[in-house]
Amino acid sequence: MKIMSTHFPRKKIYKGTWRIPGRKETNQIDHVLEQERYTQLIKNVRTYREADVDSDHVLVVVKMKEIAAERKQRKTKTTEIKCNTENLKNVIIAEKHRQEIQDSFNKAMA
Repeated sequence: MKIMSTHFPRKKIYKGTWRIPGRKETNQIDHVLEQERYTQLIKNVRTYREADVDSDHVLVVVKMKEIAAERKQRKTKTTEIKCNTENLKNVIIAEKHRQEIQDSFNKAMA
């Protein structure tokens, strides 16, 4: 694991993640941890002091690059299955099909 919130250079005023109650001082106690192999995906880590989160903690935001595997997954086309629905108009075939579906569902639930 690697601490990414200290990885990017920031002015001291932007590093604080917790306001000491009753003072204007801040400490950096909230961190972003990331597995070593994913650290190259982190673009930026910063705090937003002006965000109203109703807490003495400051909002910490991480910007990441998009993972290539997810991009590839979105581009894949779904395969279409063609079915002859005319056969389902026959009551005997429809009942046989319904029973097969029910049996496979019961096996999956068992």
